Amino acid sequence: MRRRRLHRATFVAAGAYNIVWGCYAVLDPQWFFRLTPAAAVGLTGKILGPLGLAWLIATGVWPTSTVVIVATNDLIWWVPFGYYLLDAWTHFRASWRSP
Repeated sequence: MRRRRLHRATFVAAGAYNIVWGCYAVLDPQWFFRLTPAAAVGLTGKILGPLGLAWLIATGVWPTSTVVIVATNDLIWWVPFGYYLLDAWTHFRASWRSP
């Protein structure tokens, strides 16, 4: 097989990374949620999905009819995620001002 050593090193690195990630997640499972509001992560996915679909439609890879999928799976969530982020940001800023 070509590049056998490269592939082996890649998978060893990926395995080590996942073991370290998993161990840290067990030791401190809430670190990611303390770092970012979960809604921000969800909203990012809900933004990237439509952007990806727009690219696929523009390049002629996917039919326009697939917009229904993005509208029902992504676009309808922009408003609730946006409201949550607005409220969370307001709360976050207020908590930094008070001692």
